[in-house]
Amino acid sequence: MPKKASMALITGLRSALAGGPGPAADLRVENIMLVWYASLFGHYKTVAAHLEWGSEFKQRLVDTQPDKSIRPYLSYLCETVMFHEWIVKRCSKTPDPSDPMPGSEEFLNRRIDKLYSAGVNCFATRPLAKMFTKVTNVLRVKK
Repeated sequence: MPKKASMALITGLRSALAGGPGPAADLRVENIMLVWYASLFGHYKTVAAHLEWGSEFKQRLVDTQPDKSIRPYLSYLCETVMFHEWIVKRCSKTPDPSDPMPGSEEFLNRRIDKLYSAGVNCFATRPLAKMFTKVTNVLRVKK
């Protein structure tokens, strides 16, 4: 994993746990992980609009990752069975128009999509505080 990606995750998790354990910390950790995922592969829908899952999709997903230092890790991730199953599932089904139950897989997947659409990127060089503010604002907004 590239240093930038691991440091973004470590810094975010430390910040999330700074107030101690508990339900609030659990939510902060969840938010940090979702932001990290959105930053890593949140652009998958853009690629999926033009291609079926396969080698060309994987290459395009990697090539369109804005941060070049993250691309080798994303390339590795694309070869895992778990990511393959997740991406195929996300790209092959039509989204359910109903509101998913909080905490469900669909709910969390939609949050990844919403964070990416809002332009949240934990790999960016801007200060971490701005990123947390942006994430908080995005997650507070209801459909």
